[in-house]
Amino acid sequence: MKRNNTYRLGSCLWVVILLIITGKTLQAQDLSNNLKLYHTLGVSKDLGSRDNLSLSGTMIGDAITAQFEYFQFGLAYSRKVGKRSKIEAGADAIRIKEPGSAFKKYYRFSASYQFQHKWHWFQLNHAAEAEYFIPGFSKFQSRWSAESEVTTRKSWTSFKFRPFTRFKMYYYHGGNYLSYYDNDGDLQAKQSPNDVHRWRWYGGVKFRIAKSVNAKICYFWNEEFNAGLRENSDINIYNKSKTAVRMPFNSFGAISTAITIQL
Repeated sequence: MKRNNTYRLGSCLWVVILLIITGKTLQAQDLSNNLKLYHTLGVSKDLGSRDNLSLSGTMIGDAITAQFEYFQFGLAYSRKVGKRSKIEAGADAIRIKEPGSAFKKYYRFSASYQFQHKWHWFQLNHAAEAEYFIPGFSKFQSRWSAESEVTTRKSWTSFKFRPFTRFKMYYYHGGNYLSYYDNDGDLQAKQSPNDVHRWRWYGGVKFRIAKSVNAKICYFWNEEFNAGLRENSDINIYNKSKTAVRMPFNSFGAISTAITIQL
């Protein structure tokens, strides 16, 4: 009976998410720089001892303007390839909005390798992911990321509280070509600004609401920057006349909540 109730709860929540996503006139690429509120709901189903299928929906709102800026709905399949490692492939439909613009639809395809290990009182989770977007964003068509997370192995109270922290770094590739000029206004190069351009830091707590319902709440900071690892790879540069910045940095903080229901 409890499992059936959980299933009904998940089904009802998914109906709500689908109505929200399809009910919008679901344009643009970066979120605003204000504080964000992330809300994610996921449903996960094991397909045997090694395989898992999951659905998730994410809504992002601006805490200052009280407007939604981002909707994502996706499907992911993962398979264990070792005792503590797995591979995952996913596809997502995204609708995203920049300040002053309408919503635009994107599709994201991703593949990742994830593994974990234990160290004294801690569990360490690592992942490497590749993403490809259709259509491409102005700053990238594809991007790669690497992340590491540290969480405690021990949990507290009946809600199984476990604090965690995570750091993630992104490499952009295939963005719109930019013209780079020297101090005399002469063209130096025209190319895509491929380079490391973003990091995120997370800090929060994981816990269990019910036997088959896990939750997570955290704060994270998103920082975009010019790494300068490659020549002529900056994304935040002036145009030839020095009157406007091309592809301005997009940095913001966010409060994120996530609920995952295991069917």
